[in-house]
Amino acid sequence: MFKYDVSGSVNSIRAKSALRQAALTEWPNLSEIDLDLLERELDLVDAVRTQTGRTTAEAKQVVRNWMERHGLPPVDAEQLHNGSAHDWEKQGKSIRPRGPSLYRR
Repeated sequence: MFKYDVSGSVNSIRAKSALRQAALTEWPNLSEIDLDLLERELDLVDAVRTQTGRTTAEAKQVVRNWMERHGLPPVDAEQLHNGSAHDWEKQGKSIRPRGPSLYRR
């Protein structure tokens, strides 16, 4: 989600940098953890819960709202937990919009 892909385009790196900064602006306590480790929505929910003291439900809601404000497609946390979102992508489908992606690896 936040990890830089140094082989990516300059625009991709700039977009990732802007996304990281937006997350740190929203949740300053996230500066205490390695954002490169946050790969999925569920990881961000857990980090927000841990770093802010919110309940899981509260963290899920604020993360989902933040993602929507930044144009990121919300993914159901249960889907991420059981891995079905990743299986879907392996089959050639995508849960992400077409075009330039912040999720480039």
